[in-house]
Amino acid sequence: MDATTKEKIAELICGDDPKRHPIYRSSTFLSKFFNDIGINATHDGTTRKWWTLDIVSGLSGPDLQKVILRLASPKLYGGNREHIKLALETLNETLAVEGLKVILNGIEPSLVKEKINYDFSEKVSNERELKPLPSPDFDKLNLEYGISEILKKRWDEIQKCIDTKATLSAVIMMGALLEGFLLGVMQRQPN
Repeated sequence: MDATTKEKIAELICGDDPKRHPIYRSSTFLSKFFNDIGINATHDGTTRKWWTLDIVSGLSGPDLQKVILRLASPKLYGGNREHIKLALETLNETLAVEGLKVILNGIEPSLVKEKINYDFSEKVSNERELKPLPSPDFDKLNLEYGISEILKKRWDEIQKCIDTKATLSAVIMMGALLEGFLLGVMQRQPN
């Protein structure tokens, strides 16, 4: 496993950043964390971050897997859903570059290989997809009789233009909708 990945795992164990790490562990609890999974480690009084990184850097194979699975275990967080979710998000973000992912089967975490896809083009196009909004209740504006019905029809026409990818027509219809709205307001309050 890459040294940067091990460093991020050590940071998660220490828990210094509450936005990314669910639990802060003092030196006593750092030792307990490792000892609970069968790794003999007693904090020696040095800086927590460097001591933890030193322990994690010396691990490989099954011991490193034990650390990762312990960090993902709901039992470690007493069932606190927010802590579990944060731990999984941080762990999976860290492990993604290694082609790994932690999943939960009930309360048991497991480490699985994940196919990495760094093709962002499809994701970006989906994020920018326009979704139709429901028509506003123009009647609540208390405009002159008939204006709210005209505004609703223009709203529907705008949606039809967007659906058929007639963007210039949609922009023109948006201007007409705004014009109708302003006319209604001016008629209601002429001064």
